[in-house]
Amino acid sequence: MKLSVLTSVLFAFLFQALQASAQNSRFKFDFSLIFGGCFRNDMVTVKINDVVFANNILLESNIVGSANFSITQDKNGILVKSSSGAINKLMRFDKNRPVKILVSVNGTAASSTFNLRKGKIFYIGYCWDENRVQKVTINQQNHPVYFI
Repeated sequence: MKLSVLTSVLFAFLFQALQASAQNSRFKFDFSLIFGGCFRNDMVTVKINDVVFANNILLESNIVGSANFSITQDKNGILVKSSSGAINKLMRFDKNRPVKILVSVNGTAASSTFNLRKGKIFYIGYCWDENRVQKVTINQQNHPVYFI
């Protein structure tokens, strides 16, 4: 009995990993910034390689942890999506060069330079650290982000 439960669990994990891999190969984008948890009527500014893509926009996370705001670059350019609509920018950054991302929330900023070969998905959060201080975080990932 224990062996069959273990086998079922391992099969489920394998299936989920294969499904995530298939989804990741379907999405043909150079990079994407996804704004997630802990935003509560916060003013956000976003710069990529010193180009402003959002200037003091108001963000609020929904109950599943998404702030309904993202910036994605694909072969056609950069798409900025928000709850109020989408804006296409015809410019593109060289995906083979490092990308500098600066995110400022209510005047508190985080900035880092990233190699896109190490991951093309960036999850931006504004949650509390162990000292109960709200902090801007930029996490680079090489796999899709799922909101459950």
